[in-house]
Amino acid sequence: GTFSLPNETYLSLGTYTLVLNYGGERFSTEFGVEAYKKPSYLVKVTSAKPAYTGSGEVKVNIAARFHYGEPVKNAAVTYRVFRRPKYDYSPVGALPFFADAADYLGLSAMGGSNELVMEKSDKLDDDGTLAVAIKPGKIDRDYTYSVIASVSAEDATVDGSGSFSVNRSAFHIRVVKESTVYAPGDEVVI
Repeated sequence: GTFSLPNETYLSLGTYTLVLNYGGERFSTEFGVEAYKKPSYLVKVTSAKPAYTGSGEVKVNIAARFHYGEPVKNAAVTYRVFRRPKYDYSPVGALPFFADAADYLGLSAMGGSNELVMEKSDKLDDDGTLAVAIKPGKIDRDYTYSVIASVSAEDATVDGSGSFSVNRSAFHIRVVKESTVYAPGDEVVI
C-alpha cells in the first residue's frame, strides 16, 4: 500500500512512526522527513571529444567545485565506467520517436544493457580534479561509454556523469531508402 504525508506548509521535520493494526497484531515502521538541501558542490565528468576511434586511450576529467567557485580539494571519489552497444541504425527503417525516447532513458531492448567495465576509487587533487584514462581495448562494434563519478565531501555524496562513444572507424556510411515497398521495375532512390 501507500501512505501520503499531509500536504501542509509547516510539516514538522523529524522521525515518524507508522503503525498498522491488522488481524489483532500490531506492525510498525519508522521513517524520517528532512528538508531538501541543495548540495554545496557540483560534480562534472567530461571528455575532450564526444567520439573516439578504435582502441586508443580516452582521457576523462572528473571535477568537483563548490557553488561559490572553489575546488572540492582531496575528496574521495568512486567512478564507474559502463558501456553499451551503440546502434545508429534500425534494420527495419526509421525508429518511431518512442523507441528513441526509450533508448535515451536506457529502457530500450535494442540499446542493450549497460556493462560495467571499470570501477575504481581515488582522491581529487588540490584543484578538485582527477584525470582518468580509459582503455577500451579492441572493439568489434561501436559503443557508448558512460562514466558516473560519486564524490564524497562534507558529509554528502554528489554524483556527476558524462558520456562519449568509441567507434570502430572515423566514419560510417548509412544508406537510407526513400520507401519501404517497391514494385518490380521501380526506380529505388537511396
